[in-house]
Amino acid sequence: MAISLAEPRTGVGHYTLELARALALISPSDDFELVSPAPFDPAAQNEIKLSGLPNLRSANPKASSIRGHWWSIGLPLYARRARFDVFHGTNFDVPLWKRRRSVVTIHDLSAILYPETHRPRMVRRSRLRLPLVTRISDIIITPTESVKREVCRHLGVRADKVRAIPSAARRSFQPLPFPQTAAIRKRLGIEE
Repeated sequence: MAISLAEPRTGVGHYTLELARALALISPSDDFELVSPAPFDPAAQNEIKLSGLPNLRSANPKASSIRGHWWSIGLPLYARRARFDVFHGTNFDVPLWKRRRSVVTIHDLSAILYPETHRPRMVRRSRLRLPLVTRISDIIITPTESVKREVCRHLGVRADKVRAIPSAARRSFQPLPFPQTAAIRKRLGIEE
Protein backbone atom coordinates (compact mmCIF):
# COMPACT_ATOMS: atom_id res chain seq x y z
CA MET A 1 0.00 0.00 0.00
CA ALA A 2 1.51 3.33 -1.00
CA ILE A 3 -1.00 6.09 -0.30
CA SER A 4 1.84 7.82 1.55
CA LEU A 5 3.53 8.32 -1.84
CA ALA A 6 0.62 10.34 -3.22
CA GLU A 7 1.83 13.43 -1.33
CA PRO A 8 5.25 14.94 -0.73
CA ARG A 9 7.02 12.34 1.39
CA THR A 10 7.10 12.28 5.14
CA GLY A 11 8.50 9.46 7.27
CA VAL A 12 5.98 6.82 6.19
CA GLY A 13 6.46 7.69 2.53
CA HIS A 14 10.23 7.35 2.83
CA TYR A 15 9.77 4.05 4.69
CA THR A 16 7.42 2.73 2.00
CA LEU A 17 9.59 3.62 -0.98
CA GLU A 18 12.90 2.56 0.59
CA LEU A 19 11.44 -0.77 1.75
CA ALA A 20 9.96 -1.49 -1.68
CA ARG A 21 13.24 -0.68 -3.41
CA ALA A 22 15.26 -2.81 -1.00
CA LEU A 23 12.91 -5.78 -1.32
CA ALA A 24 12.88 -5.54 -5.13
CA LEU A 25 16.68 -5.37 -5.13
CA ILE A 26 17.28 -8.38 -2.87
CA SER A 27 14.55 -10.48 -4.47
CA PRO A 28 14.75 -9.92 -8.25
CA SER A 29 12.63 -12.97 -9.06
CA ASP A 30 9.63 -11.53 -7.18
CA ASP A 31 7.39 -8.69 -8.32
CA PHE A 32 6.55 -5.72 -6.09
CA GLU A 33 3.75 -3.25 -6.65
CA LEU A 34 3.17 0.05 -4.88
CA VAL A 35 -0.59 0.69 -4.88
CA SER A 36 -2.40 3.99 -4.29
CA PRO A 37 -5.89 5.10 -5.32
CA ALA A 38 -4.54 8.65 -5.62
CA PRO A 39 -1.91 9.59 -8.20
CA PHE A 40 1.66 9.31 -6.99
CA ASP A 41 3.59 12.46 -6.16
CA PRO A 42 5.73 13.24 -9.25
CA ALA A 43 8.98 12.96 -7.26
CA ALA A 44 8.05 9.50 -5.93
CA GLN A 45 6.85 8.32 -9.35
CA ASN A 46 10.11 9.51 -10.87
CA GLU A 47 12.17 7.65 -8.25
CA ILE A 48 10.24 4.46 -8.90
CA LYS A 49 10.86 4.77 -12.64
CA LEU A 50 14.54 5.66 -12.19
CA SER A 51 15.16 2.83 -9.71
CA GLY A 52 16.09 0.57 -12.63
CA LEU A 53 14.28 -2.30 -10.95
CA PRO A 54 12.05 -4.08 -13.46
CA ASN A 55 10.26 -5.94 -10.67
CA LEU A 56 9.09 -2.73 -8.93
CA ARG A 57 6.14 -0.81 -10.31
CA SER A 58 3.40 1.53 -9.21
CA ALA A 59 -0.34 1.16 -9.72
CA ASN A 60 -3.19 3.65 -9.50
CA PRO A 61 -6.38 1.62 -9.67
CA LYS A 62 -9.44 3.49 -10.87
CA ALA A 63 -11.09 4.48 -7.63
CA SER A 64 -13.08 7.63 -8.41
CA SER A 65 -16.48 6.14 -7.60
CA ILE A 66 -15.20 4.32 -4.51
CA ARG A 67 -12.62 6.83 -3.28
CA GLY A 68 -14.52 7.39 -0.04
CA HIS A 69 -14.67 3.64 0.44
CA TRP A 70 -11.21 2.69 -0.81
CA TRP A 71 -10.18 0.84 2.33
CA SER A 72 -13.40 -1.10 2.79
CA ILE A 73 -14.29 -1.80 -0.86
CA GLY A 74 -11.73 -0.60 -3.43
CA LEU A 75 -8.59 -2.05 -1.86
CA PRO A 76 -10.06 -5.51 -1.18
CA LEU A 77 -11.42 -5.69 -4.75
CA TYR A 78 -8.09 -4.59 -6.20
CA ALA A 79 -6.11 -7.01 -4.01
CA ARG A 80 -8.33 -9.89 -5.08
CA ARG A 81 -7.87 -9.06 -8.80
CA ALA A 82 -4.12 -8.50 -8.39
CA ARG A 83 -3.70 -11.87 -6.65
CA PHE A 84 -0.91 -10.75 -4.33
CA ASP A 85 0.89 -13.52 -2.48
CA VAL A 86 1.45 -11.14 0.44
CA PHE A 87 0.02 -7.68 1.02
CA HIS A 88 2.02 -5.23 3.15
CA GLY A 89 0.16 -2.24 4.53
CA THR A 90 2.94 0.21 5.36
CA ASN A 91 0.67 2.59 7.29
CA PHE A 92 -1.92 0.35 8.95
CA ASP A 93 -4.00 -0.39 5.86
CA VAL A 94 -4.63 -3.94 4.69
CA PRO A 95 -7.54 -5.28 2.61
CA LEU A 96 -10.58 -5.54 4.83
CA TRP A 97 -11.68 -8.82 3.22
CA LYS A 98 -8.88 -11.22 3.98
CA ARG A 99 -7.97 -13.38 0.98
CA ARG A 100 -4.18 -13.51 1.15
CA ARG A 101 -1.49 -13.27 3.78
CA SER A 102 -0.98 -9.75 5.05
CA VAL A 103 1.60 -7.81 6.99
CA VAL A 104 0.98 -4.41 8.50
CA THR A 105 3.37 -1.82 9.86
CA ILE A 106 2.20 0.23 12.81
CA HIS A 107 4.68 3.04 13.30
CA ASP A 108 3.13 4.33 16.52
CA LEU A 109 -0.13 4.68 18.43
CA SER A 110 0.09 8.44 18.88
CA ALA A 111 -3.34 9.08 17.33
CA ILE A 112 -4.87 6.86 20.01
CA LEU A 113 -2.60 7.69 22.94
CA TYR A 114 -2.25 11.42 22.23
CA PRO A 115 -5.35 12.35 20.21
CA GLU A 116 -4.88 16.05 20.90
CA THR A 117 -1.78 16.02 18.66
CA HIS A 118 -3.69 14.83 15.57
CA ARG A 119 -6.52 15.99 13.33
CA PRO A 120 -9.87 14.57 14.52
CA ARG A 121 -10.24 12.66 11.22
CA MET A 122 -6.95 10.82 11.83
CA VAL A 123 -7.98 9.97 15.40
CA ARG A 124 -11.31 8.51 14.18
CA ARG A 125 -9.53 6.58 11.42
CA SER A 126 -7.01 5.12 13.86
CA ARG A 127 -9.61 4.16 16.45
CA LEU A 128 -11.70 2.42 13.79
CA ARG A 129 -9.01 0.73 11.73
CA LEU A 130 -6.21 -0.25 14.10
CA PRO A 131 -8.22 -2.83 16.07
CA LEU A 132 -9.54 -4.36 12.81
CA VAL A 133 -6.17 -4.34 11.07
CA THR A 134 -4.43 -6.05 13.98
CA ARG A 135 -7.00 -8.87 13.86
CA ILE A 136 -6.88 -9.25 10.05
CA SER A 137 -3.09 -9.16 9.62
CA ASP A 138 -0.96 -12.25 9.94
CA ILE A 139 2.08 -10.31 11.19
CA ILE A 140 2.44 -6.81 12.64
CA ILE A 141 5.68 -4.86 12.29
CA THR A 142 6.62 -2.07 14.68
CA PRO A 143 9.80 0.02 14.51
CA THR A 144 10.66 -0.47 18.20
CA GLU A 145 10.08 -2.78 21.16
CA SER A 146 8.33 0.11 22.89
CA VAL A 147 5.72 0.43 20.11
CA LYS A 148 5.37 -3.36 20.13
CA ARG A 149 4.49 -3.27 23.84
CA GLU A 150 1.97 -0.45 23.21
CA VAL A 151 0.31 -2.40 20.39
CA CYS A 152 0.05 -5.49 22.59
CA ARG A 153 -1.24 -3.56 25.60
CA HIS A 154 -3.64 -1.08 23.97
CA LEU A 155 -4.91 -3.23 21.09
CA GLY A 156 -4.90 -6.61 22.84
CA VAL A 157 -2.50 -8.27 20.40
CA ARG A 158 -0.49 -11.38 21.26
CA ALA A 159 3.23 -10.60 21.49
CA ASP A 160 4.17 -13.46 19.13
CA LYS A 161 2.19 -11.77 16.34
CA VAL A 162 4.27 -8.57 16.53
CA ARG A 163 7.85 -8.14 15.27
CA ALA A 164 9.90 -5.11 16.26
CA ILE A 165 12.07 -4.36 13.22
CA PRO A 166 14.08 -1.12 13.36
CA SER A 167 13.70 1.08 10.31
CA ALA A 168 16.85 1.47 8.25
CA ALA A 169 18.25 4.84 7.33
CA ARG A 170 17.46 6.17 3.87
CA ARG A 171 20.09 5.60 1.19
CA SER A 172 20.98 9.30 1.33
CA PHE A 173 22.21 8.84 4.91
CA GLN A 174 25.62 7.33 4.35
CA PRO A 175 29.15 8.45 4.99
CA LEU A 176 30.65 10.79 2.41
CA PRO A 177 34.20 10.38 1.21
CA PHE A 178 36.36 12.39 3.59
CA PRO A 179 37.58 14.94 1.00
CA GLN A 180 33.96 15.88 0.20
CA THR A 181 33.44 16.98 3.79
CA ALA A 182 36.21 19.63 3.79
CA ALA A 183 33.98 22.69 3.23
CA ILE A 184 31.48 21.65 5.89
CA ARG A 185 34.21 20.79 8.41
CA LYS A 186 35.86 24.15 7.81
CA ARG A 187 32.55 26.05 8.20
CA LEU A 188 31.77 24.22 11.44
CA GLY A 189 35.31 24.48 12.79
CA ILE A 190 35.84 20.72 12.89
CA GLU A 191 39.43 19.62 12.55
CA GLU A 192 40.80 16.55 10.84
